[in-house]
Amino acid sequence: MESTKLASVADPLARLRASKNEFEEQEAKDGAEAGRRWAEEDAEYSQLSRLMTAFDDDALAGELTPDEVCSAMDPEERLDGRELDNFWVNNVGEQHPSSECLAAFIEAAVAVAREV
Repeated sequence: MESTKLASVADPLARLRASKNEFEEQEAKDGAEAGRRWAEEDAEYSQLSRLMTAFDDDALAGELTPDEVCSAMDPEERLDGRELDNFWVNNVGEQHPSSECLAAFIEAAVAVAREV
């Protein structure tokens, strides 16, 4: 009976792990596409340079917030809350992108900056 309990617990956990991995992969893919597109079409080099300076590999491995990323790009805080939300909606399709999406967005944008 104990092995039946373990099997029933393991299956939902495996399913949730697979779902989590799929979610994170899709978020990273979406973030990378959005970051590259933004860098190529809309970004100023000063914004890209600030991203390179603000986010090293350790920072990208942690939890990121949309406000934190925009503050790095716009240290004078010229964008208000609504403009920040609009930035993310226009670039990644949602107001509050995940940390995985944000990290991939930054990595892709910085990669474009390094090509310059």
